[in-house]
Amino acid sequence: MRNDRKQLALVIPQSGWAELQHAPADIVAAMARHENWYTPSPVSRSVPRTQKRELAQEYWCIVAGVVIRIETGYQWDGASIPRWAWFFVGQPFDPRHEAAGLIHDVLYGGELCDRDVADWVLHKVIRRTRGYAQGMHANVFWAAVRTGGWWRWFTKTDAGVQAQRKLLTWWSREFVRQVITDRESKQDQVEGMST
Repeated sequence: MRNDRKQLALVIPQSGWAELQHAPADIVAAMARHENWYTPSPVSRSVPRTQKRELAQEYWCIVAGVVIRIETGYQWDGASIPRWAWFFVGQPFDPRHEAAGLIHDVLYGGELCDRDVADWVLHKVIRRTRGYAQGMHANVFWAAVRTGGWWRWFTKTDAGVQAQRKLLTWWSREFVRQVITDRESKQDQVEGMST
């Protein structure tokens, strides 16, 4: 897992400026700081009679410089951790890695990138999660999901992939930087006029 040169190149079209204007303040602040990774904890609830979680509100994050928005109501089944690995890394909905499991499931379920890249993103998010030891824990977590997640990758249906993609919007790093630059220059112009 030493390859830091991987890039997240999503296979669906990028969204426009109108949707990006509704980003929460913490995401806007992270974008302004040019952060490449920002993964807050999602607000979710259990789905009755299933082993799934559901987003109770929109979830915004920055992953490998890509801003991602996942709509309210998105359901996921947690990190695909084999039962034998629960002792080492925790259960699929452990709050310490709920964001990592959500992001990974979105990338897997919507086939938004290669499986290797989705697993690399999971590893990176786990390494950045508060409360986890760096390195070894992320490596064990990555290996557990790599072992347990292959079946999900190869058993998706086209209808399921399309349904997943409808709940996601994203913006590239370059687009976001241009938006921030434009916003700052407009703000400077307004301040210049008022003095």
